[in-house]
Amino acid sequence: MNKKIRVVQIIAGFSVGDLGGGSELFGIRMAESLAREQFDVALCCLWSYDTPVERRWHRAIAAQGIPIFYGAPFRDTIRIDTASAFAGCYRQIRRWRADIINTHNEFADIVGVALRLTGAAPLLVRTGHTELEWTFQPRLGRLMHMLYPFICTQEMAVSQAIVKLLDQRWSARLAQAHAQYAHNGVDAEVVQAQRTGKDMRAAFGIGADTPLFGTVARISPQKGLPYLVQAMQHVRNMLPNAQLLIVGKGEKTDELRAQIAELGLDDAITLLGARTDVIDIVDSLDVFVLPSLWEGLPTVVLEAMLVGTPVVATDVPGTRDLVLDGQTGLLVPPRDPHALAQAMLQHYAQGQCAHAMARAAEVHAEQFAMRHTVKRYAKLYRQLYERYLQA
Repeated sequence: MNKKIRVVQIIAGFSVGDLGGGSELFGIRMAESLAREQFDVALCCLWSYDTPVERRWHRAIAAQGIPIFYGAPFRDTIRIDTASAFAGCYRQIRRWRADIINTHNEFADIVGVALRLTGAAPLLVRTGHTELEWTFQPRLGRLMHMLYPFICTQEMAVSQAIVKLLDQRWSARLAQAHAQYAHNGVDAEVVQAQRTGKDMRAAFGIGADTPLFGTVARISPQKGLPYLVQAMQHVRNMLPNAQLLIVGKGEKTDELRAQIAELGLDDAITLLGARTDVIDIVDSLDVFVLPSLWEGLPTVVLEAMLVGTPVVATDVPGTRDLVLDGQTGLLVPPRDPHALAQAMLQHYAQGQCAHAMARAAEVHAEQFAMRHTVKRYAKLYRQLYERYLQA
């Protein structure tokens, strides 16, 4: 087959490190990494946000020669925004003559389904990034999950737990559709390239001997940050000068800030918002903490592992693929601030043991390199396109 396969990765937008996160970054990395001798790749954002984060990502992607499409400006009227995004994406993807579209996140999935049904592209791949989708519109989510097996050419999942969940749907059994696994991931060389060696403690006015904990997460219900704030109360009882850095933004920022003030932790917890120096911040921590209530496969944990920062996380599917309790980090039950605090204190107090786990975690993280995932998708795209030509 001499023709290059034309693949469009569809994401919500360039909001990585701002209002978005893992699924958007996955789509971006796929667009960047697919072999150019086999694929023509474009990146389609449902919405443009007109933010500094978006402009930085746009410049970086455009500099690599990757076409970028925007569906519509984001106006925060979600039904109208989604319809506008579909109309804009349809025109540009149809004109570009895409062979395959690959969607990442619920709104991208809805637009992807509409694009395939209207003939914008013949093949649709949907990547499931988390076990709990459509938490904000459960009835619509049930409808979409009923339709996906009949409309998607192939569904993918970033963890085995998600594969199992997708295959259990009655509609998947009826359509004899089986999800395939290709983990989320990051490449060690990409992470190391982002380390500048900057003294982030000095930048934030935090002493070298101050116990420093931190997390990187969208401030949303999924990430369980209120439980981390509560855990810091317990931590401060034992380590009165301990500090917590929270990197990220989201719809629950004001509520989290109010909780911090109510508990009298303004001097202990700093909300840093969106940052471009995340790796340097994670590198500066004594312990990285991820208190999520559910996950797909959190790349931020992999990033912490690859810079050698000890990890404490909640025992939820996806995360437990990365954090092997007592081997590559510590796991605690979700929604348990006391257990979270105890694990944070244990990792800090037992530094030698924590760093031994961190060294083991760095080795373990190698199997989740993004390059392995890209090869898996490239093979899938070729197989789907060849079958399409033969049909």
